[in-house]
Amino acid sequence: MASKAAIPRPEHPNPQRMRSDWLNLNGRWEFELDPGVSGEARGWSSGKTFSRKILVPFCPESSLSGIGEKDFMPCVWYRRRFALPESWRGKRVLLHFGAVDYDATAWVNGNEVGRHRGGYSSFAFEIPSALKSGPNELVVRAVDDTRSLLQPAGKQSKRFESWGCFYTRTTGIWQTVWLEAVPRTFIRSFRFHAGAKSVGIHATLDGPAEGLTLATVAKAGGREVGRVEIPATGSAAFDLPLSFVRLWEPGNPFLYDLELQLFKGRRAVDTVCSYFGLRTLRIEGKRFLINEKPVFQRLILDQGFYPDGVYTAPTDAALKRDIELSLDMGFNGAAPSESVRAAPALLGRPAWLPGLGRICRLGTRPRQSARAGARSPGVDRRRRARLQPSRDRRLVPVQRDARLARRRDAARRLPRDQGPGPDPAGD
Repeated sequence: MASKAAIPRPEHPNPQRMRSDWLNLNGRWEFELDPGVSGEARGWSSGKTFSRKILVPFCPESSLSGIGEKDFMPCVWYRRRFALPESWRGKRVLLHFGAVDYDATAWVNGNEVGRHRGGYSSFAFEIPSALKSGPNELVVRAVDDTRSLLQPAGKQSKRFESWGCFYTRTTGIWQTVWLEAVPRTFIRSFRFHAGAKSVGIHATLDGPAEGLTLATVAKAGGREVGRVEIPATGSAAFDLPLSFVRLWEPGNPFLYDLELQLFKGRRAVDTVCSYFGLRTLRIEGKRFLINEKPVFQRLILDQGFYPDGVYTAPTDAALKRDIELSLDMGFNGAAPSESVRAAPALLGRPAWLPGLGRICRLGTRPRQSARAGARSPGVDRRRRARLQPSRDRRLVPVQRDARLARRRDAARRLPRDQGPGPDPAGD
């Protein structure tokens, strides 16, 4: 695993699909602006030393990046070197990007390894044919024409300044970049279909599956509660029976640990760690039911902007703090403003989640997905401080404005055709 010393956002970026062989590429990269979008024609894809430094994964508009450029940047370039661990020799290597806004192209040692369009989704390129022993060069270009109206921009302002509900732009890399080593045949993806008493799993392999066995193990509190072993195929769907059933629910978000392994004989050739929860969701009339229990949704709109990191939370603890503040205000869910902006960070299980014990994102918007903080419906009102957002997005406690309250109460007592009249509190 990558060393965590002096690396921003050192945690594994996708705890739902964790392998032990991964290398975090966050940190100082070379950086260059390319206002004419002519860098490729000038040979910047290899061997070019860029003049500035940027702290990845923070976007160049952010103060945390060390750049802090707020103007439009139609094209930006990144460059760094990396060396693979000796233990990765002979394995396939995947280059992962949590998110790059918007049109990203990557070169390894001067060889183009892939291109991806889309500012809010993760992607990966396989790069072994481009690798060499010793230091390897990685160059990334991001083209981002926010004002073109030809690409989704979310809440990013199309003016120089922020206005209305449109804010600071995000250009280029804004989520973790990392390398992952996988065997010749590996578990490419898997999906869960969890109900109240069982979980269905659909797993897809990449590579020849002959002679391999797929073993899936579920654990609760470290104790094995379910196991299935089947002959490996390119794609397999199966049920995992559980000897111990405990539901995930608001205020008690219990999660099972899951391990998927590919075996050749008795030797494990690939291991992926994940987790899941059991619950049912249903709508009955105007009621929303979780595990057949009605839950009244008190949701908050999460704009998801940070004063120092813009789209990117400065730390994992900052994400936790957002959820805790929402809980303290009495909300039990959140609707992220951006499409899937929050997914890379919030869909995973951060290290603090088991200790928090109150996590539950109940509400989502179309094409949005993120887990939110939740608290049981009976919130202790004596402990709930009234909060409001300050200009730098931090939440600070405030007291009820007594004069405003008296004005509101007086207005309620007036006939419908009368205005509120003078301020009852006086000016």
